[in-house]
Amino acid sequence: MSFSCLVPVFFLGIGVSAQSKMQLENEKKQNLKKIAETHKILQETSGEKKATLGKLNAISAQISTRRELINSINREIKLLDEEIAEIDQLTESIEEDLVSLKKEYAALIYATAKANKGYHKLMYLFASSSFRQLFARMQSLQQYTKARQLQKVQIEKAKQRLEQQRKKRNEKRYEEKILIQSQDSENKSLTVLQIQHSEVVKQLSEREEELKKEIEDNQKNLRKIDQYITELLEKELKKVRETEKNRPNITKNTPEVENPRKTSVSESGVASSFAGLKSRMDWPVQSGFVAEKFGVHPHPTIKGISVRHAGVVIQTSREEIVRCVFDGKVFFIGDSYGVTFVIVEHESYFTVYRNLKNVSVKAKQAIKAHEIIGQVSTDNEGIAKLEFQVGKDGTYLDPENWLSGR
Repeated sequence: MSFSCLVPVFFLGIGVSAQSKMQLENEKKQNLKKIAETHKILQETSGEKKATLGKLNAISAQISTRRELINSINREIKLLDEEIAEIDQLTESIEEDLVSLKKEYAALIYATAKANKGYHKLMYLFASSSFRQLFARMQSLQQYTKARQLQKVQIEKAKQRLEQQRKKRNEKRYEEKILIQSQDSENKSLTVLQIQHSEVVKQLSEREEELKKEIEDNQKNLRKIDQYITELLEKELKKVRETEKNRPNITKNTPEVENPRKTSVSESGVASSFAGLKSRMDWPVQSGFVAEKFGVHPHPTIKGISVRHAGVVIQTSREEIVRCVFDGKVFFIGDSYGVTFVIVEHESYFTVYRNLKNVSVKAKQAIKAHEIIGQVSTDNEGIAKLEFQVGKDGTYLDPENWLSGR
């Protein structure tokens, strides 16, 4: 295959691999950031002598993120192998071209010498029998000279390209070596974490009955708080509906609207903006991970027990600042069963921030996105957890469908 034929295909491949490599680099940066965050949270839980569910959650999050990082590194190594194979293919093609160019160059020198019949250039010209022959010989010599010069330039360029590809290959090999070392290091860290995970699970299993009662009591309290919040929201919705129902209709010959609340320009504008945040919403805390998911699911450690959450539980760092996720109005600030919570209205949507301390907002005040609401409170085991809820018209929605990926 000639160099000219190989170039378009090769550089198309380089463009695709460069894009893939950039994606992998971004993915790796995100994973390293998550590892740093969960490591900080894990260090905070490590101060506790006894095994806790919070410690188990932090270890599980570390394991999950490190596996993602190892997968990213594996894909990056595979991509480098493909790039090296492409470079080897191009190098081989250039080497073949170089051999051909050298052969052509040698053939030109031989052809020139043969045409001159061994004479010196001037003697060859003066030996012409006529002016026409002299002119023809001059043209022939010029053509041979140009051809030789061109071949020489092409040979030099081919040598330069060859040197560039060899240098690039060495760089890729070194890059791959660093990645393999990083992969080995991450695998060792993963093994240590898996051992820690097994030890914590074993310790928690020994306290199964105690933990089971603790979880069941906690679930009862959560259900009561959820019911309290639901009743508050239903009362507010009822008041809104009554207001809409009793509002005088001053517009004549206007078709009756099935649900006036949905057709309000100001409201639909805000609500649609909130709806537009789906999968793009900033997290209410700067660092952390989802320790417990929305809905009903089996407990990860204690067998025969299920847990239910009307939102997600985000385990984070101690003293972590909690911020509002979108513009709205503080609807209610409450304290129930020792748990402080704030409800923010976003027209037909609402968000709930639960397990707070040092609340810095007041009921009925307007609030902007990213404005500070308070700080995350810690439980009796020193674990900082925020329960974050999203809902619409009194119905709870899965916050993970709204929060941006981390």
